[in-house]
Amino acid sequence: MCRFQLPTASVFVCLMLIADVSLRAQTSIERAVASPKLPLLKSGSRTTDGTTGTGESTNKPLLDLTSAAQRIHGDIVIPTVIVKAERTQFSFVPPPGWRVQLASEKKQIRLVASESGSLILVEIIERHEPKLPSQEADFLRTQVLGRYPNSRITDEFSASALGTDGPAFDLEWRTPHNVSLAARFVRIPFEDGRLEISLSAPSSHIKHSFHDLNCLLLSFRSAPLNGSLELQPVTPG
Repeated sequence: MCRFQLPTASVFVCLMLIADVSLRAQTSIERAVASPKLPLLKSGSRTTDGTTGTGESTNKPLLDLTSAAQRIHGDIVIPTVIVKAERTQFSFVPPPGWRVQLASEKKQIRLVASESGSLILVEIIERHEPKLPSQEADFLRTQVLGRYPNSRITDEFSASALGTDGPAFDLEWRTPHNVSLAARFVRIPFEDGRLEISLSAPSSHIKHSFHDLNCLLLSFRSAPLNGSLELQPVTPG
């Protein structure tokens, strides 16, 4: 099983791409289109009371999202999202051109790239679980295939985030209308649970979306809810 991990220089390249987009347009967070069940997350705002920000009632979200702006030379702004769950908090940098949305029905964040038709789902699962038996790979493979009916796994490898590794799977399938789709599923453990991160996109856009997912994974930081949360450095070390 090969290990997937980008070098430190690639992290800086990801940030420079984000900065370049910030110079030419508003951040992807600020450009999100509000939806009753997917509240708009604007810079400096938070969603905790189960409303969309206009007073319209929704189910109370299980996550608290805020945004922070980190500045580098030339007053370039790097948007950073901060997520607070029940026991753990996270920070990440959205890829350029992706809208950040909150799902109110579960601990799930959605990142949408409308131009390419790509979707990233980040689900936070906070519970201690016993380690899976030696057939863990077979168990996960069955789980992943269940998420994507009629798909086939094209690759299995190890992905990196939060300073650790987790299993990852690439898949592809065709819709009844003969549209070719692809996906990547990544499971990353942390002290109180795991992150399940999935990307789906048309096959014609999947390679670029893989790059965006890689940048997202490398930007993740975590800490206990009452601890000090690190943000990804926005200047090269």
